[in-house]
Amino acid sequence: MNFNEIVNDAKKLADEHPEQAKEALDKAEAIVNERTGNKYTDQVTKGEDAVEGQLGLPADKPMSQ
Repeated sequence: MNFNEIVNDAKKLADEHPEQAKEALDKAEAIVNERTGNKYTDQVTKGEDAVEGQLGLPADKPMSQ
C-alpha cells in the first residue's frame, strides 16, 4: 500500500465517520501537547487543522472571548 492509498482510505473513513475522525485527531493533539509540555501548542493546532482540511473535516471554530 502506498502513501496515496493510505491518504485516500483515511479520507474515505473520515467522510463516513466524521465525528470519530475529529475525536481521534483531538486525542492525538492532546497527547502531543502533553508529551511536549504544551511548548508547541500553536504548531500542533495548525497541524491538526491542516489534517482536518485534507480529510475534509470542518475546522474548529475559534473560541469567542
